[in-house]
Amino acid sequence: MNIHNKSLVGKQVDRRAFLVAAGTASAITMGYGIVPMGVDMAFAGESGKISPSLFFDIHGDGQIVVHIAKAEMGQHVGTALAQVLIEELEADWDKVELSYVSFNPAHGLHITGGSWSVNWTFDALSRAGAAGRIALIEAAATKLGGKASDYSVSKGVITGNGKTISYGEIAASGIEPRAFSEDDLKALKLKAAGERKLVGQSVEALDIPDKTRGKATYGIDAKIDGMVYATPAVPPVRYGAKVISVDDSEAKKIKGYERFVTINDPIGTQTGLVMAIANSYWAANQASLALKVEYDLGPNAKTSLETIHAESARLIKTGEATRLIVNDGDADAAIKASDKTHTATYTTGVNIH
Repeated sequence: MNIHNKSLVGKQVDRRAFLVAAGTASAITMGYGIVPMGVDMAFAGESGKISPSLFFDIHGDGQIVVHIAKAEMGQHVGTALAQVLIEELEADWDKVELSYVSFNPAHGLHITGGSWSVNWTFDALSRAGAAGRIALIEAAATKLGGKASDYSVSKGVITGNGKTISYGEIAASGIEPRAFSEDDLKALKLKAAGERKLVGQSVEALDIPDKTRGKATYGIDAKIDGMVYATPAVPPVRYGAKVISVDDSEAKKIKGYERFVTINDPIGTQTGLVMAIANSYWAANQASLALKVEYDLGPNAKTSLETIHAESARLIKTGEATRLIVNDGDADAAIKASDKTHTATYTTGVNIH
């Protein structure tokens, strides 16, 4: 586990800022945050884009940059989240690219794990896309004439009253879409599952080209001034451990080691962590192994694979198990009616990943 700004991709942010400042590109930026729930969508007039920039930009050439606040670890999470947003935005998927953003509380939790990324952001990203679509259609009606209800959009091209305009053309023209309050966002009607055209479809991951060409920036590649690395020394039990003392005398012999920090996982999935802090990943890794930690292991001190299996068997036998996964047919009746039976118990180890 490395604690550093995993998603910092400075070149992308700097390039956009430079282009806007230099007046060589036009873009509108639309945002909808998880924390806080709603944000206004409004242009920063001189720069020709909406501020704040949270989840996506639309550039004058029609290119859409979706900002991802999760870590890419091989699961192509950015592509999945972009599908969610673009579904409601009704943009052209062929013009979508990803940008992994720096840490910003406005994006909500940057934690990546537990299969949470889509689950926890689906609604927010859907509403960001829907708000963007509505605002852009209203902007088109302002520019072309008529009512917003006269227009519809498909693949980023708005059509109505015999006229068309693309999202990119709206971005380049500097038209200001209206703002959405938190209540406005909550009230938006999203597509039903059966109406979705992009979500649920298998698409080529948007980050494959950069990965295959060696251009992708991974967490381990991130560098900022004064950055340090942290690797945990993990207690024998996951829950309930408390650190009594830490001896880092051996760790101090490792070049680059700085100090240790005792923490509990902020989302509660691990207690009693001792983080070795160093100026390189390897130094932090080796220092974590050199730390001598004394623990109070708490109520789970005697927990083992054997006790977990025994408790599982007890719950099944007594019927206290809280989740019945499969209950097809009448197994008890079938066994009683059979002339021959075979009895066996199958177990697996803990799936650590």
